[in-house]
Parts: sequence; structure tokens; C-alpha cells
Amino acid sequence: AHDGYRHKNGQRLSLPFTTTAGDKVRETVETFLQNQWKEIGVEVIIKNEPARVFFGDTLKKREYALGMYAWSFSLENIPRSTLHSSAIPNEKNGWSGQNNPGWSNPKVDQAIEQMETEFDPKKRNELAYEIEKYYTEDVPVIPLYYRSDVAVNPTTLRNFELTGHQFYETNSIENWDVKVRSADVK
Repeated sequence: AHDGYRHKNGQRLSLPFTTTAGDKVRETVETFLQNQWKEIGVEVIIKNEPARVFFGDTLKKREYALGMYAWSFSLENIPRSTLHSSAIPNEKNGWSGQNNPGWSNPKVDQAIEQMETEFDPKKRNELAYEIEKYYTEDVPVIPLYYRSDVAVNPTTLRNFELTGHQFYETNSIENWDVKVRSADVK
């Protein structure tokens, strides 16, 4: 019987999809993707977990078929902790590192290692482009969307800037200044 899903050797193409339970944005994206995959014959079963379980065990030990989570980077990030093969969490390294997909590419490792000792911004950019090239060829992760973050500050706070990366709120805190209103001075 044809049930709308792809089969091979009598097995339905079915993948569990895991993220943090209760995150409405992620759950909405999951449902959207589940419907998209169904259209091409892939069954996706949503199996969400509490954040402490997902980030504590499932993600680090790569015990998932499809997983959704956020990666944040600063502008000058050297991606050793996220893309270098030495950062693949495993039992030997105490499940440390953030290369949760388990991506291993020796050319990427070499480029990352060169970036760490290269001070010329132009050469660092060339190495970053090289990493990006291998990333797009191997596709270890598929970025789904960029998360919007909102910051509100009082009108009396001067020199507050959003930088567009993970440290946006307090990145330039040393430049902040409070404009004192004349009514406040007695």
C-alpha cells in the first residue's frame, strides 16, 4: 500500500527531529520542515526534549538524526570550538567542544590552525573563505534562519550600539554614558 512516504526494502524513510521542548519558534520551524519533508516522501517524527537533556546528552553525544539549535559567533571568531575536528565531543575529551555535527575535514582543521597564528587581516579573511568553501561543499550543517534579537535602551543612555553578533548588548559598555537631565540635578 502506498502511504505517501519513500520506502526501501520495506522500510519507510523516517527520521526523528529533536530540539528543545517548549521553544515556540523552534517548534514552529520544526512543524514547517516536517510538512515540507512530507511533500517529498520523508516522514519526520518530532521528538523534543527538555533543554537540559537535549544540550546535556543528546546533542553532545550526537544521539539524534536531525537536530535544531543555535550557534552564535562573534565577528572575529576563529571557529576552532565549532568546526575543528578536535572539538567533536566524545567520551575521550569528556564530551567537550561544540562541533556537535561531528564534521571532520583535515583542510578545514589546517585553515583554522593557520588562522590562529595569522595576524594579517587579509590573509585571515582568505582562510575564512577557504573554510566557507569546504563548509558549503560538505554541508555539515544547514543554517535555517537568523534569529532576531531585540534590545531596548533608555533615551538617556548614550553610545549604546548593536553590533550584530552574540555580544550585542554589552559589547561596548565601556563607551556607555548616561545623559543627566537638568531636572535631575539639584
